[in-house]
Amino acid sequence: MAQVDPEDGVAEKPEPLPSRQVEKVEVRLVQIPVIAQDRNGRPIGDLTADEFVVKEGGEKLPVAFLDPFVPAVERPGPDGEVRLYVGAPGGWDGVVTSGPGEPRYMVIFVDVENDQKLSRPEAMQDVLRFVEEELDPSFRTAVMSYNGEVHQEVTFTADKEAVATGIRRAYARPSRPQLDLTARIQGLIRELEQCEVGESTAYSFERAADEACLRTVALQYGDEHRPQSKDYLHALEGVVRYAGGLKGRKSVLAVSHGVAVDSTTEVLEAMRAYYGNTEQLATLQLHIMAGEGARLEMDELMALAVQQQVALSFVDRNSAPTGTGGARQSVQPMPGARPYEAAFVAAQADLEEIATHTGGVFRHTPQDLFRGLKQALSLEEGGYMLGYYVDEYFSPKRLRRVKVDTTRKGVELVHRRGYYSSPTYSDTFVGTIALGTPLRLEDDGRAGQFQPFTIVVDPKGLGYTDAGGGEAVANLTLHFRVETVEGRPLADSYHFLMHAYPIDLWNAGDVEPVTINGWVELPPFDYRLVAVLRNARSGLGGEFATTLSVEAVPAAPAASSTSR
Repeated sequence: MAQVDPEDGVAEKPEPLPSRQVEKVEVRLVQIPVIAQDRNGRPIGDLTADEFVVKEGGEKLPVAFLDPFVPAVERPGPDGEVRLYVGAPGGWDGVVTSGPGEPRYMVIFVDVENDQKLSRPEAMQDVLRFVEEELDPSFRTAVMSYNGEVHQEVTFTADKEAVATGIRRAYARPSRPQLDLTARIQGLIRELEQCEVGESTAYSFERAADEACLRTVALQYGDEHRPQSKDYLHALEGVVRYAGGLKGRKSVLAVSHGVAVDSTTEVLEAMRAYYGNTEQLATLQLHIMAGEGARLEMDELMALAVQQQVALSFVDRNSAPTGTGGARQSVQPMPGARPYEAAFVAAQADLEEIATHTGGVFRHTPQDLFRGLKQALSLEEGGYMLGYYVDEYFSPKRLRRVKVDTTRKGVELVHRRGYYSSPTYSDTFVGTIALGTPLRLEDDGRAGQFQPFTIVVDPKGLGYTDAGGGEAVANLTLHFRVETVEGRPLADSYHFLMHAYPIDLWNAGDVEPVTINGWVELPPFDYRLVAVLRNARSGLGGEFATTLSVEAVPAAPAASSTSR
């Protein structure tokens, strides 16, 4: 209702009600990782900001900065080693020390489920050689494996021996029994053969089929193989959520052939192999789009990877099947039909789409896994972090598509296809880093400081859920970093932990804060302690930090002597 001014009796306009749909103008820096390579896939590391062209919605935006993935100049830091310990489960359980260069985070994902069994021991040796020869000390590497389920073999560490142990454990895991691709497609063709109607010879180019029978075979084939593709996508989703809690550049390097998300291509090619390119194929295609659900899950995976800023790269060592089964084939495929190749390439096409969309690369190096891994990693030398500013209305749930080009001839760019706005954390999320009483340290006459700390977090903003069994549960990631005040990381520790409260206390709001203790040893310098805590499932959480300075103790004056 309008209000009346008592002095003049004129009705004032009512205050407008706030809109429930909140979109706001923000000026923010967008950072897009870009990989530059020549037409032969070799990295190009000498591009300048003036050679990049950035467009959003057709509008050209100026480049604010361009930093190479591998900095040419080391930024200032303390003169001495930083040592960090975080007493949280699910991570590195020892003391972390600072190393050369800025840390780069990589998950090596070993897929034994979809890897050909032939020469698998040699493949493991290729990965071990890659770890030993190609990973420099700046890498923090985790190892995860997939054999129908995801297993964490080792968490992020710079210890190459620990990474090698994780690789060996991954390759020692048994995969689920399954038919190889050639036998699978041959079985599909035999099923389709049963749908033939009328009489024909084995080499006839005019075969007719019962469409209802073809449709049944196709749908059954899709139903049989859809769970395998969904399991694979869920595995990649778990790896992305695990790595998403990291602050900094993070990537997944998967040794995998993958799984075709949609079986339509291989089913249609198998039909073409037996019945030829008939009108029935076009009619049936609309009825056998069996992979729609999995395709949507693949889209969700790519969106999640973009939101979490995780680049997915794949290296496939598998060799394409020839399909020449000799006596095992009852019927020769129709001319031009390549059912085995189509099934093989379908899985690779999905991996390439995921890699391209998230800013990664796909490499197929049959029987030479080391070369493929080296190629994928070498592109880091041609990698840049490109930054520009946006100032407009946007929604945190809408993908903003970005196109990055270069004016230099002969250069190809790989980059993430877009970005989302910064996540909006719950208003109830509260986190602090409480500093304890410091202790002065002396090392070879140079002063340092032992600093205990406690991470304290209000759990109400983390999205705990009722998991049954009388508990409210959250899957938490904690990335704790010691940085310079300018943001250069010095030492960090990453943890993945399941945390729970009794459900009755949670519902009553009677829960204690989440507390995690730790300590850090620091030489004289100015520092930031940064904690990034989030619920991997809900995405809720936040980043909080504190600063401290460690002063050098002045040298004691030399004792004077008096001659007598």
